[in-house]
Amino acid sequence: MIIRLLFFISLLFILLSDYSVAFERENNIFGLEGTILGKVYLDENNNGYQDEEDRGIEGVVIIMENGIIVITGPEGKYSITNIKGGFHVLKLDDWTLPPGIVLISEDERTKFINLPAGGSGHVDFIVKEDL
Repeated sequence: MIIRLLFFISLLFILLSDYSVAFERENNIFGLEGTILGKVYLDENNNGYQDEEDRGIEGVVIIMENGIIVITGPEGKYSITNIKGGFHVLKLDDWTLPPGIVLISEDERTKFINLPAGGSGHVDFIVKEDL
C-alpha cells in the first residue's frame, strides 16, 4: 500500500513538473525578450527632433552594456532584438561618425532605457555638423 502511494505521489510530481515546464515554454512563445529600435540622425536645424530633412547616418557603431554591438544601416536605423526586459545602457562610438559630424551634446553619447519584458523601446542619437 505504501509503495503504491509513493508511486502515485511520484507520478503526480512528474506530471505536475512537466506541466510547469510546458507552461514555462508557453510563456517564451509570447516573447519575454524585447526589441530596441532607433536611429542616428543629423539634426539639420538643431531643434532636437527629427524632421523630414534630417538624414540618418550610416555605419555608426552602438554598443550595449552586455557587449552587443550594432552598426546603423543606410538610413541610420538600427535594431537590437531578443533583449531581456529591464534597464539597459547604449553608447554611441563617436569615433565611427563620419568626418565633420559630432554629437549634438555629451548627453547623446550614452542613453538609458528601461525595456519592458516582451516589449519594445526606442533610442535615438542626435548628431550635428561640426562647424
